[in-house]
Amino acid sequence: SISRWAFWCVSLCLGTM
Repeated sequence: SISRWAFWCVSLCLGTM
């Protein structure tokens, strides 16, 4: 699945922002 991957990406993006 990609749900966990998407969650990780969003978390990283928000963290960098």
